[in-house]
Amino acid sequence: MSDEFSQEDFIDEEDMAEEQAQVVEEIEVNFWKTKAHGQTVGIKQAAQWQAASRQFSKTMEIRGIVKYKKEKENAQVIGLNQGFWDTEDPESPLNKKFGENADLNKRLVIKTFTDLKDGKGGKWTGSLELSLTESLLLTIGERDVMPVFILIIPRYKFNYKLIRAHTRKGARYMFPLISDDGNNIRFFEIEKKGASWGLDFRVEDARTEKEVALVDGKVIDIGGKWVVKIKDKELAGNRIFRQTLILFAASCKFLEDIEKNIKALYEAYKKKDYVFQPIGNEMSLFYNPRVRRT
Repeated sequence: MSDEFSQEDFIDEEDMAEEQAQVVEEIEVNFWKTKAHGQTVGIKQAAQWQAASRQFSKTMEIRGIVKYKKEKENAQVIGLNQGFWDTEDPESPLNKKFGENADLNKRLVIKTFTDLKDGKGGKWTGSLELSLTESLLLTIGERDVMPVFILIIPRYKFNYKLIRAHTRKGARYMFPLISDDGNNIRFFEIEKKGASWGLDFRVEDARTEKEVALVDGKVIDIGGKWVVKIKDKELAGNRIFRQTLILFAASCKFLEDIEKNIKALYEAYKKKDYVFQPIGNEMSLFYNPRVRRT
């Protein structure tokens, strides 16, 4: 079933005002290895999550939590759309549609939601979606694996991209931070620390090269845990910047698999006997908002 990310379910005005007023300098992103931790939640509360947000589709599974430093309660939960990722189950949507080419069409879709508390919450707070189309396009052009992610944040009129940049070594991702009025844009680099054993990144202002944040963590047997530390107080109070780093941290566990899959997709495409057929859901990311659709 299609993931209804094109349908908006807004955070309440009161909650939005509170979120915009927050200054959060340290955030913990905890991603579990399997759905075992959240399976009971998924079964018992699936209807509640789906009722709270159209973004929580039937193939969405809770896979992690987000906590702000010094707060006891979970700030957000992390959802993974298994319908676009799971190829281990022979009956999964990807296996049914693509058969032996299922792995070539895996598309990471991560969404975050406010936690359900006393029947409240469950509101969508952001999405990160891998675009196979743009990733393949850039990989063909650069002759190197270049994942492209599209980020969508509620109550923010711009969709924007997180793109892997070409580097001689290591890994670097780029994203823009656009002001609400669209009159100011800052560019940021998320660069892997060269001497790090884990998946540790530094975040820099691309113009000044000033380090403004860190994303420190590693993938371990029980999943993955990342700590986001924002050094710039103005950015710590910017909900778009915060949510970008939360979504990026939640994706870190999958980056290696994504790069392997895109490389395999590129190699299959170059053999000329493979026809690239993106899932229709991804195509809605490319809709022209100025064209009326029926």
